[in-house]
Amino acid sequence: MSVQPELTHREAEEVVIGSLTLYCDQFKASGTIVWAEQTTVSGDAVFTNRSRRALRLTFTGRCYDPEQPLQFMEEADGIATVTGTYTVHYRGVVFTDCHIQSYTVEDKGDGIITASVTLLTTEPVEPEEE
Repeated sequence: MSVQPELTHREAEEVVIGSLTLYCDQFKASGTIVWAEQTTVSGDAVFTNRSRRALRLTFTGRCYDPEQPLQFMEEADGIATVTGTYTVHYRGVVFTDCHIQSYTVEDKGDGIITASVTLLTTEPVEPEEE
């Protein structure tokens, strides 16, 4: 009989996106492959092409700045309007050539800002070099 360890606590992972720093509690990646389908003369369906769509990455977490609690929102708004790209390191992998698609910021009045940043990249996921 094997005993499974109980996970009781996990530290938030620091994620840096340009000038933004977010302590990530939750991460979601979503990738899609689009298949082109054609009908043959005999009425059968065949795939004629496939295309990888952009990988969508969503980092959700917290930031804390008691002096300027909405500084994260100002920074996110500033870099979202820039056409530059970002490289993001997260839990042993590197996402390159990332574009900001959206962000959300929520202030619940306790000094901790809950934020989410969604990025898009067409580059493959790479392992982080050690």
